[in-house]
Amino acid sequence: MALSEGSGIGVTRAERAGRDGLLMVLDAGGGGGRCLLIDTAGRQVAFAYRPWTMRAPDYNPMGSVFDPEEWWSALAAAAREALAEAVAAGRGGAEGPEVLAMSTTSIRDGSVWLDAQGDEVYCGTNRDGSAVGLGFEIAQNLGELHWRITGRWPLGLDPAARLLWHKRERPDVFERVRHVMMVSDWVRYRLSGEIAVEPTNASSSGLFDIEKGTWSRELAEAHQFDPAILPEVRWPGQPAGVLSGQAARDLRLPEGIPVVTGLADTQAGCLGSGGWDAGDTVIVAGTTAPVMQVLDECGRDETRKTFLGSYAVPGKWAREGIAGLTGTAYAWYADAFVKEPDPYGVLDREVAAAPAAEVMAWLGPAVSDFSALKFPADSVIKFPPLGVFCTPDRGMMARAVLENIAYSLKGILEQLPSKPDKVTVCGGQSRSAAFVSILASVLGLPVAVPEVREATAMGAAAAAAVGAGVYGSLEEATLRMVRIALTVEPDPAAAGQYAATYRKWLAGPG
Repeated sequence: MALSEGSGIGVTRAERAGRDGLLMVLDAGGGGGRCLLIDTAGRQVAFAYRPWTMRAPDYNPMGSVFDPEEWWSALAAAAREALAEAVAAGRGGAEGPEVLAMSTTSIRDGSVWLDAQGDEVYCGTNRDGSAVGLGFEIAQNLGELHWRITGRWPLGLDPAARLLWHKRERPDVFERVRHVMMVSDWVRYRLSGEIAVEPTNASSSGLFDIEKGTWSRELAEAHQFDPAILPEVRWPGQPAGVLSGQAARDLRLPEGIPVVTGLADTQAGCLGSGGWDAGDTVIVAGTTAPVMQVLDECGRDETRKTFLGSYAVPGKWAREGIAGLTGTAYAWYADAFVKEPDPYGVLDREVAAAPAAEVMAWLGPAVSDFSALKFPADSVIKFPPLGVFCTPDRGMMARAVLENIAYSLKGILEQLPSKPDKVTVCGGQSRSAAFVSILASVLGLPVAVPEVREATAMGAAAAAAVGAGVYGSLEEATLRMVRIALTVEPDPAAAGQYAATYRKWLAGPG
């Protein structure tokens, strides 16, 4: 979808009808829950965030689970705060703004399992490594079948492997499981009480047929799982019930508001940045940095280094690589070395003044390889001998960290099916002007940034808008709601330097 700067502005059906309604998105992220209120023209009205925790369960120190009541309470509190913020901004009267529809998004790979009464018996995060050991067994016995059906090589980090682990190690829990859903589906279940899954999240379950867009009975039977535990599939934008009485009381909203099927965080970020046509490429630069390219055919990666997922509508897919804990690496540096207020603002100014490619870093972000489970290499920062050429300062070191991230993203782009003529970057790191400038020069491509940096919420809001009847399709919703704030061109001099240092970075610090 070709979006130019400022595009997306239009009069919606809801606006023509004189309605001042909003779309609510609940986002279950790795570190906390967010609520965003977005109007039907794609303008962010309110935002609230509540942190939450994960923990290793007593039965497996490699596991990672969450307390469903803690997460739900955090999302409800974020929703109440966002609604109050909207009222303070003049949207709605004493009863609050009109919410036309609600949708959800979340981290992928995590899952929630319900028993026959609808109670949670397991709530696992995307960091649950309890079944990593089984990954080798699954790869040996079912690797080719798994890759052909799901579009990714089995590494023991998906809900299918965790189900198998529980079947063997905790049969009392496994035998209670009646419904398997992903985290975003669980949030939607807490809103409406309806049990269903959607394809973009289910793509990471290890049980989903990527080409057919439905559950794989063949894989379920290979693991000896009852296919009945796999719920109905609904696509983003389709109805998913209405807000229940209990959820309405928790969020302080009227019951009966339409709840709409959303989508996974990275696919939502891609959609919310305007990614629609084949070849559109989006980097969701947050805690991690997935690089996603939209496809109009089910193109698996024969090298297994990247993986394939469902996209927002039938007949579209997304190839993807992930550069690792990019935002985490930069946050570590900022926390460790900047004690002034506004540490990221301080670093942005210092990075802009620092020379390009003077210092090199290998701090975790790397070119993805999902063909095997590999432990991260040691972290290294490499610079010329002190006192001979230069003495690296804080800004130069910070620039090296950002260049490390950009190099890893360039490596992933080279793994994707087609070379784009531009990329779009969204997420928290897209707020850094220094990072966006470095990224453009490293990639040698224009880099566009959407107006709403929280593009994951924008993608889910587009789904909500379709479910509310504001727009007739996700394509129309995206075209109307997404706007590009700026496009940064590569700096020719820096791009020339980076072309040479990128190859040195690929070779490693040795």
